[in-house]
Amino acid sequence: MALNPAPPAAPNHDISTDTANPPSFQVLDDTRAGASNTLGYAGPELAAAQAAAYPDIAPLATDLPADAAYLRALKIAEDMGWEIVAKDPERLCFEATARTPVFYFADDVVVVVTSREGGSRVDMRSVSRVGRSDQGVNAARIRAFQQQFRD
Repeated sequence: MALNPAPPAAPNHDISTDTANPPSFQVLDDTRAGASNTLGYAGPELAAAQAAAYPDIAPLATDLPADAAYLRALKIAEDMGWEIVAKDPERLCFEATARTPVFYFADDVVVVVTSREGGSRVDMRSVSRVGRSDQGVNAARIRAFQQQFRD
Protein backbone atom coordinates (compact mmCIF):
# COMPACT_ATOMS: atom_id res chain seq x y z
CA MET A 1 0.00 0.00 0.00
CA ALA A 2 1.49 3.31 -1.11
CA LEU A 3 1.03 6.48 0.86
CA ASN A 4 0.31 9.62 -1.08
CA PRO A 5 1.27 12.56 1.09
CA ALA A 6 -0.28 15.93 0.30
CA PRO A 7 1.99 18.12 -1.78
CA PRO A 8 3.79 20.72 0.30
CA ALA A 9 2.12 24.11 0.45
CA ALA A 10 3.61 26.89 -1.62
CA PRO A 11 6.20 28.90 0.31
CA ASN A 12 3.90 31.88 0.45
CA HIS A 13 2.46 33.77 3.41
CA ASP A 14 0.87 36.70 1.52
CA ILE A 15 -2.16 36.00 -0.70
CA SER A 16 -4.04 38.67 -2.64
CA THR A 17 -7.02 38.63 -4.98
CA ASP A 18 -5.25 41.31 -7.01
CA THR A 19 -1.55 40.66 -7.47
CA ALA A 20 -1.08 43.54 -9.94
CA ASN A 21 -2.42 46.13 -7.49
CA PRO A 22 -2.64 44.35 -4.12
CA PRO A 23 -4.73 46.02 -1.42
CA SER A 24 -2.45 47.88 0.95
CA PHE A 25 -2.65 48.26 4.69
CA GLN A 26 -3.10 51.80 5.93
CA VAL A 27 -3.42 51.26 9.70
CA LEU A 28 -1.72 47.95 10.45
CA ASP A 29 2.04 48.16 9.97
CA ASP A 30 5.23 46.24 10.57
CA THR A 31 5.11 47.05 14.31
CA ARG A 32 2.13 44.71 14.91
CA ALA A 33 2.63 42.31 17.81
CA GLY A 34 4.66 39.18 17.09
CA ALA A 35 5.19 39.96 13.41
CA SER A 36 8.37 38.90 11.66
CA ASN A 37 6.83 39.23 8.16
CA THR A 38 6.45 42.62 6.54
CA LEU A 39 3.20 43.94 5.08
CA GLY A 40 5.07 45.19 1.99
CA TYR A 41 4.04 43.19 -1.08
CA ALA A 42 6.94 41.24 -2.64
CA GLY A 43 5.93 41.92 -6.26
CA PRO A 44 5.97 39.86 -9.47
CA GLU A 45 7.86 36.86 -8.05
CA LEU A 46 5.28 36.47 -5.29
CA ALA A 47 2.44 36.99 -7.78
CA ALA A 48 3.84 34.24 -10.03
CA ALA A 49 4.19 31.81 -7.10
CA GLN A 50 0.62 32.54 -6.03
CA ALA A 51 -0.72 32.06 -9.57
CA ALA A 52 0.99 28.68 -9.78
CA ALA A 53 -0.21 27.50 -6.36
CA TYR A 54 -3.66 29.09 -6.22
CA PRO A 55 -4.92 29.91 -9.72
CA ASP A 56 -8.50 30.23 -8.42
CA ILE A 57 -7.78 33.20 -6.14
CA ALA A 58 -9.26 36.23 -7.91
CA PRO A 59 -11.30 39.36 -7.20
CA LEU A 60 -14.95 38.88 -6.30
CA ALA A 61 -17.39 40.59 -8.67
CA THR A 62 -20.84 41.33 -7.31
CA ASP A 63 -24.00 43.01 -8.53
CA LEU A 64 -24.27 44.87 -5.23
CA PRO A 65 -23.54 48.60 -5.20
CA ALA A 66 -20.17 49.33 -3.61
CA ASP A 67 -21.55 50.65 -0.30
CA ALA A 68 -23.79 47.58 0.15
CA ALA A 69 -20.90 45.24 -0.77
CA TYR A 70 -18.70 46.98 1.81
CA LEU A 71 -21.31 46.49 4.56
CA ARG A 72 -21.79 42.84 3.54
CA ALA A 73 -18.02 42.22 3.54
CA LEU A 74 -17.67 43.83 6.97
CA LYS A 75 -20.52 41.72 8.39
CA ILE A 76 -18.99 38.51 6.99
CA ALA A 77 -15.60 39.38 8.50
CA GLU A 78 -17.26 39.92 11.87
CA ASP A 79 -19.23 36.68 11.53
CA MET A 80 -15.97 34.85 10.75
CA GLY A 81 -14.60 36.10 14.05
CA TRP A 82 -12.06 38.55 12.67
CA GLU A 83 -11.03 41.40 14.93
CA ILE A 84 -11.81 44.57 12.97
CA VAL A 85 -8.84 46.88 13.52
CA ALA A 86 -9.84 49.79 11.26
CA LYS A 87 -12.86 50.76 9.16
CA ASP A 88 -12.96 53.44 6.48
CA PRO A 89 -16.53 53.60 5.08
CA GLU A 90 -15.63 56.55 2.85
CA ARG A 91 -12.85 54.59 1.11
CA LEU A 92 -14.86 51.33 1.42
CA CYS A 93 -12.06 49.39 3.09
CA PHE A 94 -11.29 47.78 6.40
CA GLU A 95 -8.43 45.97 8.10
CA ALA A 96 -8.72 43.03 10.46
CA THR A 97 -6.78 40.38 12.29
CA ALA A 98 -7.87 36.77 11.83
CA ARG A 99 -6.61 33.88 13.93
CA THR A 100 -5.98 30.29 12.91
CA PRO A 101 -8.17 27.81 14.79
CA VAL A 102 -5.57 25.41 16.17
CA PHE A 103 -2.46 27.40 17.03
CA TYR A 104 -4.20 30.80 17.11
CA PHE A 105 -1.62 32.39 14.79
CA ALA A 106 -2.46 35.98 13.84
CA ASP A 107 -2.89 36.87 10.17
CA ASP A 108 -3.72 40.35 8.93
CA VAL A 109 -6.41 41.03 6.34
CA VAL A 110 -7.33 44.08 4.29
CA VAL A 111 -10.55 44.26 2.25
CA VAL A 112 -11.23 46.95 -0.37
CA VAL A 113 -14.46 47.43 -2.31
CA THR A 114 -14.51 49.40 -5.56
CA SER A 115 -17.42 50.46 -7.67
CA ARG A 116 -17.67 49.04 -11.17
CA GLU A 117 -20.29 49.15 -13.88
CA GLY A 118 -23.28 47.11 -12.78
CA GLY A 119 -22.05 46.55 -9.23
CA SER A 120 -18.76 46.37 -7.39
CA ARG A 121 -15.55 44.41 -6.91
CA VAL A 122 -14.26 43.07 -3.61
CA ASP A 123 -10.52 42.58 -3.25
CA MET A 124 -8.71 41.25 -0.24
CA ARG A 125 -5.30 40.32 0.96
CA SER A 126 -4.39 38.01 3.84
CA VAL A 127 -0.86 38.03 5.29
CA SER A 128 0.62 35.78 7.97
CA ARG A 129 2.59 37.54 10.67
CA VAL A 130 5.15 34.72 10.97
CA GLY A 131 6.55 31.98 8.78
CA ARG A 132 7.60 31.59 5.18
CA SER A 133 4.68 29.33 4.27
CA ASP A 134 1.18 29.60 5.65
CA GLN A 135 0.32 25.99 4.70
CA GLY A 136 -2.51 27.32 2.51
CA VAL A 137 -4.34 29.08 5.35
CA ASN A 138 -4.56 32.52 3.71
CA ALA A 139 -5.89 31.14 0.42
CA ALA A 140 -8.43 29.06 2.35
CA ARG A 141 -9.49 32.16 4.30
CA ILE A 142 -10.07 34.10 1.08
CA ARG A 143 -12.04 31.21 -0.44
CA ALA A 144 -14.21 30.88 2.70
CA PHE A 145 -14.87 34.63 2.79
CA GLN A 146 -15.83 34.71 -0.88
CA GLN A 147 -18.07 31.66 -0.51
CA GLN A 148 -19.93 33.29 2.39
CA PHE A 149 -20.24 36.50 0.39
CA ARG A 150 -21.83 34.59 -2.52
CA ASP A 151 -24.23 32.59 -0.30
